[in-house]
Order: sequence, then structure tokens, then C-alpha cells
Amino acid sequence: MNRTTEEEKRSVSDAKNSFYQQYLSKKSNILKGKVWAVNGSIFAKDGSNSIPTITIQESSKGITITKNGEILTESTFEVTENDRILIEIKEIIIPSRCTVITDEEQLTAFIEVEPGYQIIREMKDFPPTHKAVLTINEQKVINVKVTIEEIKAQLRETGITYGIDEEAIILASQSNEHALIEVARGIPAEEGKDGFLELQVEPSIKHVLTADQNGNIDFRETRKIPTIEPGDTLAVIYPPKVGKIGRSIKNQELQPRTVNAVHVHSEKGTKVEENKIIATKLGRPYIQQNNHVVKAAVVPKYLQRENVNIATGNIRFYGDVEVEGEVEENTTVEAGNDIVLHASVNSSVIAATHSIYCSGNISNSILSAGEKSAVLLKLGKAIGVIAIQLDMLISVIDQITLSSNYINSKQKQSIRSIVDFLMNKRFVELKTAVKNYIFSADQYKELLPIEWRVLAKELQELFFTHTYLEATVHQLQSVLSAIQEIQEKNILDFEENSSIVVASTLTSTLKCNGDVHIVGHGSLNTIIEAQGKVIINGLLRGGSVFAKEGVEIREAGSSSGVKSSISVPDDQTIRIDRAYEGTELKIGPARLILNELGYNISACLNPDGHIVLK
Repeated sequence: MNRTTEEEKRSVSDAKNSFYQQYLSKKSNILKGKVWAVNGSIFAKDGSNSIPTITIQESSKGITITKNGEILTESTFEVTENDRILIEIKEIIIPSRCTVITDEEQLTAFIEVEPGYQIIREMKDFPPTHKAVLTINEQKVINVKVTIEEIKAQLRETGITYGIDEEAIILASQSNEHALIEVARGIPAEEGKDGFLELQVEPSIKHVLTADQNGNIDFRETRKIPTIEPGDTLAVIYPPKVGKIGRSIKNQELQPRTVNAVHVHSEKGTKVEENKIIATKLGRPYIQQNNHVVKAAVVPKYLQRENVNIATGNIRFYGDVEVEGEVEENTTVEAGNDIVLHASVNSSVIAATHSIYCSGNISNSILSAGEKSAVLLKLGKAIGVIAIQLDMLISVIDQITLSSNYINSKQKQSIRSIVDFLMNKRFVELKTAVKNYIFSADQYKELLPIEWRVLAKELQELFFTHTYLEATVHQLQSVLSAIQEIQEKNILDFEENSSIVVASTLTSTLKCNGDVHIVGHGSLNTIIEAQGKVIINGLLRGGSVFAKEGVEIREAGSSSGVKSSISVPDDQTIRIDRAYEGTELKIGPARLILNELGYNISACLNPDGHIVLK
């Protein structure tokens, strides 16, 4: 019984040893020619047919591998079971940092903090394989935070001493991640308010002809020229409001923007009382504003209720002219400002220095508007040149008269002789500009304000007729001041746009320094020249149109082939809703005659200088 038991135990033990030996033999065969990694160590088993390799992953930087005492430089290497492989993985330590960032206005400061951290790196295990890839596991561990003192030191170094938020600093020092936290805030300057003008009247008459929702004109609803009576208020002047000083995060004062007061030029028919512009006579209120320069006047108005004809005589008036009746043959209506005509004009001349509005039809007549604006623009450029040159002349004279040579000279040259010499030698441009201004001012004297004519006289007496026996620097300064006052006072006149607005026109000529707008039936065999836009809501049949700022027409030409010519500069566009064959388009030097009916045409020049239709 015992012998059987012993034999059975021995049999079981032999069976186990045999299975284990088989397992080890099988495992050894499985590992042959392979390499593997366990807990940071590399193992290998030689094979009869192959040698295992390890490739270091490109992203696994900071690894030093030593094989049998030699540092490897290749990214792929072979491993045998007798090789001693040592792997050294460099740890990455990033120190904490903090940076101060401010805005351009120095009103806000932010602290950018990033706590210090350590990147713990370990080689990843890999199973037995013939070709292994060595990769690294990384783990980020925060170990050092930015301190409150570091943040305050950065603020001091940047010069930030005002509006510091202590709680924000504490919050920044506790951050476990990259953060941008506002830590200081200044006080912005409180902007003031410019002075401004509040109109109490409607000075505009530019919308005399108005269209209804369907685009039709009701000529019975034309507006008359607005009228104001003595004592009425044209406008209320509000003074500027000064802003408040702010303070930057560097404890510096922040000045608010300088505010501007309204500067009023009170001209004929107006006066300024306290903060109001008051009318002193009957007429049309006239107010123009450019930035904070205001020109106020009451323009007198001439009202003609009956027809203008041979019996009534021509009308020439320096203010506005309003005619309720017709303008009959061979008569003239001229105005120093605007003209408003409520009926037709036939074979007459209509001229306004500003704008013309006509509710009736124009036939066989000549209309011109804006000549005064064009003259003022021309002369304004001239006095601009004179002002610059005169200022330079005064500076040169000052240098000469203050020099030691001049002061110590026994026989000093007079200022007159110095001026004459400089005008003929160094300031020929000034001499020429003054001559041209005097000539033009005399040529257009009927259109010029009195101060322009006075300036021309003073320039003539000072530089040419020598009315003053001796010239002085004070006289030169006085003339320069007069020019500067004219420039400031009349800057609005330079920019004032003229216009002609009529219902329709037949066999006439329309010339305007601004826009021309035909709002009714259209234009037949008429010559139109405009320094602004030309807009024709109706038809263009025959004649010609030139517009410096582009043309818009509903219908041009005719089915019967009546020639219509339209031209603009090379940088402008011609737009026509419907254009008949034979319509001539001119853009700059280019010319095109339409050979078929076209719709929704937009014509312009291409880069090659040819007219293209879009």
C-alpha cells in the first residue's frame, strides 16, 4: 500500500517536472531573437536566424543609452542577451516665472504666471519583439509656485505703483496653471465734450424738389426759401465741457483730450448775444460749419411774385432770389447766393454764385451755378502760397536785422530795400503769387467778399506801389494775420458745394461747380458740365454731358439714333439703366459707341485703358 503511494507521488512529480521543462523550452523558443523591457530594464534572447533591434522614438529626447560601456549615437541599435544596456533618462525641470503686461494707455496691468514644474520621465515597458520602439512616459508635477514677493518685485521693476489689487496678487500666487490675471487698474481720463451748435431754424433749401414713394415729383409741393425775422434765434451755442484728469498704473496723470469751443463768425444780419446767434434783419438764415468754425449770416432775399420780362427788367441781387412767376425771353436773373424758380424759364440767363433750383422746364437758356465757389477756391490756393512765402520772408528779415553785422553797420539798409531785394532774388514765387492774386481779385471783384478786396489793395500798396514810404516788419505781420483770418473765416466757402436741380431742360446749357440733378422728364439737346455728379432721373436725348464725379442716367439715346455723348474722367464710372445704340461713352481718353441696346450698364476703364461694360 505504501509502495503504491510512493510510486504514485513519484509519477506525479516526474509529470510536473516534464511539463515545466516543456514550458521552459517552449518559452525559450518564443523569446529567441527578441528583446523586451520590464520595469526600466532591457532583456534580450539570442536567436539563430535574427538579432533583435531597438529604435528610439524621435519624440523621446533627452535619453542616453550605453551599450557595454559605450554611449550609442545611432537611433537604432542591435541587442544580444549578453549585452549590458544602461538607460539614462534626463529629467526636465521648468522654473516658475511671472511677467507683467500693460496696455498702451498704461491703465491696466496683468501678471502672467506659470508655476514651476518637473516632468518625470520613465521608459515604457514593451513586450518581446524582434523590432522594438523605445518610448517615454512623461508626467508633469507642479513643484514650485510663483510667490507674492516675486509678483510684487515684478510690479516694482515695471514701475507700477497705483491701483494694485492685493487679492488678485494672492490669487495669482496660488495658481496651479498658466494664468493671466489683472493685478492693477488706473483711472482713465474722463473725456470732456466739445462745444456745439444747436440750430433753431432750417437754413437749407437744397431739397426744393422732392419725390414721393414712387419717385414722382409733385411740383406743387416745392418749398420756398426759409425766412427769419429780426430778433429770431438762429442757433444756440453750447460751451465745451472740460474733462477730468485720470491716473495711470504708474501713478502718472492722464490728461483728457483738449476740448474745442465753437468759434462763430457773425456776419451780416446776425449778432451773438450771450450763447445765441440772433438775426438782426429779415432774410434767409445761413449757417455753415466746419469742425468748430461756424459762419452765420442772414442772407437778404428778393421775391418776385410776377413773371420776369422786359417790363419788370432783369434781376440782379446780391442775396437770394425767388421767382414765383415765369422767366420770359431775353431776361437775366443773377443772385449772390441761391436762386429758386417756381415756373418755367425760356431763352434767358440764370446765374447764381451758389445753387439754382427750378420747378419748371428750362428751354433755350443758360444756367450757371457756383462761379463764386470756384473763384474762392482758386484765390484760396493763391493766398495759401502767399501765407507760406510771407512767413518765410519775415523769418529771413528777422535773421538779417538781428545779426551782429546789421546791428553794427553804420549805414543800415531799410526794411523796404531788404524786402525789394529778397522779392527779386529769393522770393520770386511770392512776388508772382501776389501779382496773380491782385489781378484775379480785380477780375472777380464783384464776386468777392470785401476782406478779399481789401487784402488785394494792401498787397498792392505794400509790395508794388510803395504807398508806405517805409515798410516795416509789423506791416508784413499785419498782412500775414489778415491772410490767416481770411483762410479761417472762409474755409467753409472753399468747401461749399453748388448744385443745379431742375425738372427738365431743352436746348440749353447748364454749368455747375457741383452736382447737376434733372429730376423730371429729362434733358433734350442740352449741354451739361458739372464739377460734381450728373444724375438724370428721366431721359437723355441728344446733347452732351460731362461730370467730374460720375454720371447716372435712367435712359440715354433714342431708337431713332439721336446722338447723346457722355463723358467722365478716367477714374469715374458711367451708369445707365437703358442705353440705345449710337450712345457715345467717353472715359478719360477712351471712347466707345454702343452698337446695340444695352441695359444696366456700368462703364469704366480697365487697367489697359479700354472702356469695359459691366
